[in-house]
Amino acid sequence: MNGDCDVLVIGAGPAGLAAAMTLARRGESVVLVDADGRNGFAEDGAATLSLRVPAERLRQIRDAAAVGLCLPSFDVRADWSAIQRRRRENVARRGAEWLELLQQIPELELMSGRAIFLGPDRVLVRGEGGDAVEVAFRRAIIATGASPRRPDIPGIDHHRVLAPEALMALDHLPRSITVLGGAPAGVELAQIFHAFGTEVRIVDTRPNLLPGWDAEVAELLRRRLLAEGIAVDRGSRLKRISNTGGGVFVEYDNNTNDPEHHLTEHVLLAMGRRPNVDGLDLESAGVRYSAGGIEVDETLQSSNPAIYAIGDVTGHALSARFAWLQGRTLAYRLLGEEVDLPDPMWDSGVVGSFPEIGRAGLTEEQAEAADIDYAIIRYDLSRHYHSHLCGEQDGLLKVLYEHGRRNVIGVHALGDGASELMALSAVVLRGDLTLDILANSITPQSTLGEALARAAALAPEVV
Repeated sequence: MNGDCDVLVIGAGPAGLAAAMTLARRGESVVLVDADGRNGFAEDGAATLSLRVPAERLRQIRDAAAVGLCLPSFDVRADWSAIQRRRRENVARRGAEWLELLQQIPELELMSGRAIFLGPDRVLVRGEGGDAVEVAFRRAIIATGASPRRPDIPGIDHHRVLAPEALMALDHLPRSITVLGGAPAGVELAQIFHAFGTEVRIVDTRPNLLPGWDAEVAELLRRRLLAEGIAVDRGSRLKRISNTGGGVFVEYDNNTNDPEHHLTEHVLLAMGRRPNVDGLDLESAGVRYSAGGIEVDETLQSSNPAIYAIGDVTGHALSARFAWLQGRTLAYRLLGEEVDLPDPMWDSGVVGSFPEIGRAGLTEEQAEAADIDYAIIRYDLSRHYHSHLCGEQDGLLKVLYEHGRRNVIGVHALGDGASELMALSAVVLRGDLTLDILANSITPQSTLGEALARAAALAPEVV
C-alpha cells in the first residue's frame, strides 16, 4: 500500500487493533502504525501473566499444609532464568499470532515507526532506521495509549527507575524493589516479586491504594499486603532519588511529615499513566489536547473532524476489553452504521493481586457523582463455601443497586476467582438485570456466581 489510505490508525493496542481490523475487513484501506512494531500488540498481558502464574503456584506450594498436603520440602525457589525464558516465549508467541492474523487481511498494512503529523490529512512515518514514508489519509484514529506517569523529583531519570515492562524483563531477580504509587500494576508486581523472595516496599502519595477502585475492597488488600510483609507507606511526599552505586536511596516524607529514606536495588513506577501525546505534533493536525489527553466529543471526534481519538490517549483509564469494544464500535460508526458507543458504566476490570480484586460498573464515588439513589449489599466471601475450599481468610463482595428499579449498577469483590465473577457481573450490568433476577437464578453450587445470587437475595424486599 505505502501511501494514501482511507483510514490511518496510530497505535496497535487493543483499541487501535480493533478499529483497524474491523475497517479493513469491511474493505477500507487501512494503514496501522505502531512505534514498537509487533511488540506494540504482542504484550496483551502475556508478560505479567507469565510471572503471575509461577508466583501463584509458589504461594500455593507454601500454603499446601493448609489444605492437608504434606510435601517433602517447602523450600521451593524461583528459577528466574527459566521464568524469563517462558515470559519471552509467551510474548513472542502472542506477537506472532497477532501478526499472522493481521497479515491475513489484504486491506491492512502494518507499519513500524513513529507517526508525526505534517498537516490535517497526512503524517510522516519514521522507522527506527531513519527511513521515512509520507502517508495521506481521509480519516485518522489516534490510539497511542498511555505510559507510566513520572513524578517531577530529582533523580527520577535514574536507570534503576523502571516502568513495569522493564522491571519484568530484568535479567536477574532483584533483592529489593520500592514501588512508587498504588496503581494496579504496582500492586500486582509487588506481590509477584515478593513471592519470589524480593523485599518490597510501596510508597504511595495518595491516602488509598488503587485510586478509582472500591476503597473498602482496596483497604482489605492493603491489610493483606502488610500481613505478608510488604511495607506500605501512604500519603507520602516524594523528595528525591539518589544514586549509591549499587542501588538508589528513595527519600520522602511520610504521612506524619517525618523524613524517610530507604535503600533499594530498583524503583518501579506505578503512579498511574499519562496519555501518549508527545511527538505526534498534534498542532500541525489541528488537534486540541492537554496533559490530560486528546480532547474529543461524545462521538470520539477531535477538533479536526477527520481525526478521532480512542482509548487511554483521551485521558480515561479503560480496561483492554472496553478499549477493544470502543475501537470496534467507532469503526462501525465510520462505516455508516448506527450503533451506540460503549458506556463506561459497562466497564469491568481485575487487579491480579493475591487474592484478586474485581470491579464492574460504578463505584460508590461514581454513583454519588452521578446523583444516583443507590444502596449497597455486603456479602462476606470468607464465609462462602468457595472461600473455605480455597483456604481464603479474606473476602468481600459488594453489590450496588438503584433504589426503585433495583437494577445492579456496580459489583466489587476481593477473593480468589474474582476475575471470573466480573465476567458474569459485566453481563448483569450490560443486560440491566435486577436483584430479583439474580436472586432467582439457578447458579452452580459453591461458586462465586452462587455468592452473587445469595448476595442479591439479601436486599430488603420492596414494600
